[in-house]
Amino acid sequence: MFNDTYSYVSTLLEESKDKTTSVYVVKHKQLGTKRVLKAVKKSKNDSHNFLTEAQILASLQHTGIPALYDYGEDENYICLIEELVTGMSLREYLLSHEFRLDEIIGIISKTSDILIYLHEREIPILYQDLKPEHLIINGEDIRLIDYGIARTINDSGNSKMNFGTYLYASPEAKKGLPVDERTDIYSLGMLLNTLLQHTEEKIPYALDCLIEKATAEDKGERLSSVREFKELLLQAKSESKFAPPFSNKKTEKDCLQKTIAVIGTEHAIGTTHIALSFVSFLNKRGLSALYVNESGNDVTRHLLENESRFKIKSTCIYHNDFKGLRELGDLVNQDVSFSGIRVLDCGTDYGKASLSYAVIYVFSSCPWRSTTIDKKAPIGKNTVFIVNPESKTLGIKLSKFFKRKVFGFPKNDDAFVMTGKKELLFERIFKEVM
Repeated sequence: MFNDTYSYVSTLLEESKDKTTSVYVVKHKQLGTKRVLKAVKKSKNDSHNFLTEAQILASLQHTGIPALYDYGEDENYICLIEELVTGMSLREYLLSHEFRLDEIIGIISKTSDILIYLHEREIPILYQDLKPEHLIINGEDIRLIDYGIARTINDSGNSKMNFGTYLYASPEAKKGLPVDERTDIYSLGMLLNTLLQHTEEKIPYALDCLIEKATAEDKGERLSSVREFKELLLQAKSESKFAPPFSNKKTEKDCLQKTIAVIGTEHAIGTTHIALSFVSFLNKRGLSALYVNESGNDVTRHLLENESRFKIKSTCIYHNDFKGLRELGDLVNQDVSFSGIRVLDCGTDYGKASLSYAVIYVFSSCPWRSTTIDKKAPIGKNTVFIVNPESKTLGIKLSKFFKRKVFGFPKNDDAFVMTGKKELLFERIFKEVM
């Protein structure tokens, strides 16, 4: 039907298994530009998706979305003429490449921009089929193609046929339940999770937390917008300094500017003691470290009141290898020029560790204490577990449950004395998380 305007310049580019949908590269006879022709037989059950795709694309103008040039139909076929998007699909790219973390964040950030554009229109559009095959990479450019099951919020419906690809589809979409922007957020979180499986670098704890928030089974517990997703993504990027491309080992320089959170399963089980000791270890090892209190208790104030050995300089207190940020109310973040590893004493609030690079969970070996972690607390790849004081029996039990190493903290009365056993323990933990 477009023979007067376009000529075929290639053999069949793509064809569905049932041969009802065909894709060709064609050339505009007057302009000489190459474009894509999509043709679907009207006998195909979902041929109406082509008309919907044409209507949606015709209303969109974004650098990450292919342009629609023409639409036509006759008794047998529906045809679309679209912009020819060149490059490699992300799926192909995954088969032959390992990613740096900054590359992953770049891809997800640009994909987020496209979804934000779709979701924040006057009548929001749900993409509904986000997956690596539909993202085309060409240098720094990311394009999102194939809007066959995209729908406006008004007509997204509950059709079980329109949940996209199973791995990336949200639980509510699979069940034919009502969908909204959080359905695309779920797919975006799953896409991030897929990409993180193709890097050799340590995964920042903040990214694990972001995936948890984006892919919650109950959409009511998910992030509410892609814009919020992107803000957390960029916060995670600013929180972490990534290693050089494809490096398996971190240099000590690479470990700077990290945040490590220490969290207890209960109050008064030694979380602060371990955080204080860990800071002393890191500084003794030659890495600049700072204790930051997020526990809700006035730790450094009590130290200054009860321990004459501590010295004050500006907003910090010092003793031997220890350095801690004083609690000064609204001035707590005054020491913004600090360059090094921040160790956050989070008490029992895992939410305060959402942007941390690594997390140390502390369990008590006392039999009357809890040995469980809140189900909502994310356990990332950079998470380690400590039993305080050390207990081989509990350590083995927790190791089997979490399927990872569990460390025992030696009995020690003084958090600021670095014994040989503590130094050996912290050295092992440091290598594990960094």
